[in-house]
Amino acid sequence: MENNGLILYEGSRRCIGPDELKLSDKDTPIGNLNLRVIDGNRHGQIYVGPMAIDMFSGTDIESCSVVYEHDDSDTFVDNIIMEISDGEASIEILFPIWIVPIDDQPPQIVKNLGAEIYKNSNVTIDLEDVDIDSHGPTLYTLQNPLSKGELFVLNDEGQWTVTRTFTSEQVQRKQVEYMHNAGVNQLNVEIEELELTASDTRGNTGLSFNYTIFIHPRDDDPPRCNFYPCTLGMRVNEYETAPLRKSNFNFVDNVSPPEEVVIDIRTPPHDVSTGQPMGRLLGADTKLPLTQFTQQMVNHLKVVYEAPNSDLGLVRRVVEFSFHVSDAMQNTLYDQTFTIELMPMDNAEPIVTNMGLQVMQGEAVTITQDKLDVTDMDTSDEMLAFMLLEEPAHGELRIADMKIEVGYEFTKLDIVAGDVSYANNGDDDNSGKWLINTESRI
Repeated sequence: MENNGLILYEGSRRCIGPDELKLSDKDTPIGNLNLRVIDGNRHGQIYVGPMAIDMFSGTDIESCSVVYEHDDSDTFVDNIIMEISDGEASIEILFPIWIVPIDDQPPQIVKNLGAEIYKNSNVTIDLEDVDIDSHGPTLYTLQNPLSKGELFVLNDEGQWTVTRTFTSEQVQRKQVEYMHNAGVNQLNVEIEELELTASDTRGNTGLSFNYTIFIHPRDDDPPRCNFYPCTLGMRVNEYETAPLRKSNFNFVDNVSPPEEVVIDIRTPPHDVSTGQPMGRLLGADTKLPLTQFTQQMVNHLKVVYEAPNSDLGLVRRVVEFSFHVSDAMQNTLYDQTFTIELMPMDNAEPIVTNMGLQVMQGEAVTITQDKLDVTDMDTSDEMLAFMLLEEPAHGELRIADMKIEVGYEFTKLDIVAGDVSYANNGDDDNSGKWLINTESRI
């Protein structure tokens, strides 16, 4: 017996004849030998004529009537174990069948995770495939038009060019990129689907598949002032502590919420005219100085300006502090200014100089500042006045030679000008007084 086995192409059929399996038996004619398949035959079927069988005779072998048909699977060997019997004795043989593969399968995608990018950026395409019956590079072809970007490959000249095809070798060399070049919603993630097919060198093409690219918004715009024009400021009285409010300090960002809009103080509150420090920015709860705070703190009245603990005198002061505003992505709006009008208040009592007068009987004397004066650190001289409440018992007060009646006023400036005098009426009484009230006209 000669057992040469069978060689055939994947998916084909071929007879098992005497060239493949030459039977012999000293005592039994070939036609009386019976063959039975007892194992193997996992990737095909034995036929005699149109019938699929697992028993046949030596005559069937001699006439090449036994046909093996491969099931077209990607296999290389399908051994058959047969029992050969002459009716009295039997033996088992392994009949080898070798399958010659045919390249009829498209590449199979084994790695396709897609990609995630930020708007207006690019990403390297990452794909992997296997082809069990081909060794050449896989050709990927884009099947759909792209709406949010373009597909690029790095050509042999080292230039990136728009393409609709690329190879697995280019993917492995990281020479294939998707570049986003369209607008994107500031808040929503958008998707670009690359519908691709994979083909081998013989043109076997698989079903199309999607390579999904998620496009995230990227906050590259800094916060902006929510007023137009952007005039930031408030008015504060001296000694007062006042909160910054959303109505006078409001910065917004397209993506970052108020708690992520951060204000960094660059120069603390100072007098614009002198450059000297003037008040402090404090945390409303902590009472500690602030060098940084958020818009949310302003919205909740957690940032206050504390005026200096000293009298300003008569003149209002212009106070400024400068700052930068940043969002969560560190996009920064630079060199912003907040202006505070610091207003003086008339809250100090006048200080009066009252030295009295020495007058000769019947004499008239001018009242000078060293005898009667008033000062007030937060009131100008022209606003300081005296009111006569009770007239002198032995004379009269005069302003520019006119008698001052009870209830009438004269000012500090009248004294400075030398217009206020006292005239004695010539009585023998050697003392006298009058009652005046000093007040600010503010």
